[in-house]
Amino acid sequence: MAKGMILAAGQGTRVRPLTRDLPKPMVPILGKPVMAYLIEHLARHGITEIMVNVAWHHQKIEEYLSDGWRWAHCIVPGKTKTSTSQIDTGKHRHLYF
Repeated sequence: MAKGMILAAGQGTRVRPLTRDLPKPMVPILGKPVMAYLIEHLARHGITEIMVNVAWHHQKIEEYLSDGWRWAHCIVPGKTKTSTSQIDTGKHRHLYF
């Protein structure tokens, strides 16, 4: 199983005001969030399991990805804080890869 990671934890300060209330990967382009384009691109290249590093407005990204199977891929949210069920994508990413 090929694994990939999307870094989506930044605040997107350079594209404000678009990211004031929305994380950068959820900004729409041609009616579709950037996140959808990223996942589709990874899928086209054989990636079947995707971890998404989240922090800024993480709830909006997690809500969007809650049905990870819409792309027929396993989506694993990874918050920047360590817990027993999530991977700290900075310090513990080796547990995923």
